[in-house]
Amino acid sequence: AEAARTALDGGTASARAAALYVLEQLPEANLAPEAVLPHLGSESARLREAAHWVAARHPEWADSLAVGLMDRVEAGAIDEPAEFAEILARSAEARRRVARGADAGAAWSLAIIAAKASDGLPEEWLGSLLEALEAGRATPGAIASLGKVPVGHPRRGEIDTALMTRALADPGHGLAAMEAIPEFAGPLPEPAFAFLAGTLADEADALKRNGAARILGRAKLSERQLDALAGLAGRLGAMEANALLPVFATASPGVRAKLLAALDASSALPSLRPDLLAAIPDESGVVARLLAAIDKGQEARGARLDELAKALADADGERGHHVFHSAKAGCSACHALGYVGGDLGPDLSRIGGVRTERDLLEAIVYPGASLVRSYETVVVTRTDGATVAGILREQNAGGVTVALAPGALLHVAAAEVRSVDPGAVSLMPVGYDGVLTAREVADLVRFLKDRR
Repeated sequence: AEAARTALDGGTASARAAALYVLEQLPEANLAPEAVLPHLGSESARLREAAHWVAARHPEWADSLAVGLMDRVEAGAIDEPAEFAEILARSAEARRRVARGADAGAAWSLAIIAAKASDGLPEEWLGSLLEALEAGRATPGAIASLGKVPVGHPRRGEIDTALMTRALADPGHGLAAMEAIPEFAGPLPEPAFAFLAGTLADEADALKRNGAARILGRAKLSERQLDALAGLAGRLGAMEANALLPVFATASPGVRAKLLAALDASSALPSLRPDLLAAIPDESGVVARLLAAIDKGQEARGARLDELAKALADADGERGHHVFHSAKAGCSACHALGYVGGDLGPDLSRIGGVRTERDLLEAIVYPGASLVRSYETVVVTRTDGATVAGILREQNAGGVTVALAPGALLHVAAAEVRSVDPGAVSLMPVGYDGVLTAREVADLVRFLKDRR
């Protein structure tokens, strides 16, 4: 034990990590939280991992570790406080201090709240987060955390009202705030529709267009709003069009005819989802004709992949790195590389070791061609007949939770679930070959192929 203590006090990072493992397993060592605390934020990943491992074995240390960590955070000695969210969430005193930090709009406090949101927000955190939201201090990550509060939560209505108020008052956070509303209780306010429709028509940012389309696709729209969207349909890419198609199932015959005429002339037609298009009522036979055209277009997929593959010879992985992290492609919003990125889609850190270039190319351009296990979509049918498609996150006696988009979870209570069935398509939108240039697609493929 003495040799291990000596190594812990003055050895290398690797020696200190080894010492922590040894001391933890020696009862006579009486390892104290004060000996572990300095290493929780070590620059050495190995030492940091050892310290977290020891801390996780001592729930009785929660308050001591949390208070020490919070003192260091508030003194500016820790740059990434969200890393310690698990430890802090166990301590009542830390929860109170995090809440006070959120009240003041402290970025570290909001980061911790966002990191722990999927596990449930303590009441004091939720109240402080709402105060920060209403004061305009909430970060996008903190706003997204409000979307993880279950639909049946007693304060869900209050949260949604606050989110919509912030969205209308602050266009910079408008999309984030509205995406955090899992269900719209009533018709979409006209100012909100105008903001989303304007974003949808903006050709500069594909990620924002996709976000606006996702929100509009699950909103309750008036006939006038549906008519306005039908007028935009011919200018939309496949990603946005597919997100919007469900709202037209209840539109008037005139609006549906306007929509179908626009889609008939749209370059996005070959990439539209047949199941969504078939769900639109139509007595004129236009839907059947469009579906036949889409089916014929499937035969052209192989030729399209062959055409895009020609650019692979001159592809550049470094350029592909920039494409992956760009707002134009938005890959990192859903996929992680190492410890960075989203978790809606599969981790791509080693994808190049298991997929060929052709596989990767097809997965980017036609993501529904093959679905990764654990990321298949499901379709939840409610007792009122409404359906929700997403990636299954949890299913138990309390109901079903599905992921709809990055940071957007929807819980359907068991009493409202009629059935849960496998989905036929990927949640990743089709049409990336229309958003990215052929060179950008090739560069992205090369970058992913290099991930091994």
